[in-house]
Formats: sequence, structure tokens, C-alpha cells
Amino acid sequence: TINTTDLLLLGQHEYADGFGDIEVDFKFRIKEQKEDGFPVDLAFFVSVKPPTGQQSERSELTGELFAAHDQPSAGALNVTGGVSASKQWGPWGASGAAIFTYKSEGAQNFQEGNTFRLTFSASRELPWHPGGWKFYPTLGVQYLYEFHGKDRGAIDQDHGGRFISLVPSIVAKPLDRLTL
Repeated sequence: TINTTDLLLLGQHEYADGFGDIEVDFKFRIKEQKEDGFPVDLAFFVSVKPPTGQQSERSELTGELFAAHDQPSAGALNVTGGVSASKQWGPWGASGAAIFTYKSEGAQNFQEGNTFRLTFSASRELPWHPGGWKFYPTLGVQYLYEFHGKDRGAIDQDHGGRFISLVPSIVAKPLDRLTL
């Protein structure tokens, strides 16, 4: 939803729609948790999101091009890398990760701020398995630091900052090697 501050258009919402960027990721487990060996699962991961989506959506009300960050694609190359560790104790589990995302300049000479993120979560496997599926209520906390973006080369004070989020979720595993 795109909101406007133009008083003549208040209450009218617009939607930019179209294909977004395709993201390809890779995760490699360096070490596996073993009872008589390494204490955690340790992995690194990389994700690449090239600018493959639409960047030219326009307002139906004004005909103006939507801002780069309101487009289905920001038109930028994003590269993410990080390291994660996880451990299980019976039905209990815990995990953490440190992640950095580089964001190149994209459409309309706008560059979103690079981000640094720390995540920690804890979960517990539920004792019943309907249809063979395993379910894990999970509670996580995420710290995100976003550097200021740049608009036409100048620092954009409207983007960036520090955020802490509490993230409750339910993880489903229909198969031992597939997590939803």
C-alpha cells in the first residue's frame, strides 16, 4: 500500500504490483553437533538477490513513478552473508546468527542502507506429531542495525537506524530435512 500526504488524495491507497527480485541462497554446514564431539551445528550462508524485478510502477492517480523503495524491485544487487550456530537438547533447541547485507545503488539513484543483524531464538518440539509432522513453537529476538541510505549520492536521514524485534513463530517440519 502506498500512502500519500497530498490532501486531495487522502484516503486513496495505491498498490505497486509486479514481479519482485529472485533470490538465490546457499548454506553449508561446517560442523555437525555430536554428543561426543562438536557442541553445536555451525554453518555459513550466502544469499544473492540481483535486480530482476519490475522497477517502473506508476501511480494511477498522478502518473508519477513510485519511489524506488515502493517498487516491487528496488533495482539493486543485494548480497547477504553470515554464520549461524544451533544446538538441540532433546525437544529443546536454540540458535543464533550474525548476518551482514550489502545493498548496491539501485533504481532512481537510491541506495538502501546496508544492514547488520544478530538473531537468537529458542524452541521446543511439541509432543504430538499429526500426520508425522513436527511442530516447534519458537520465540526469537532480532537486533538490526541499518546504515543510512543514499538518495542521489546524499545521505538519506529517513532510512537507517537500530531496531530490536521480538519474533514469535511456529516452525513445521513435514520431513526431517525440510523446514517450513
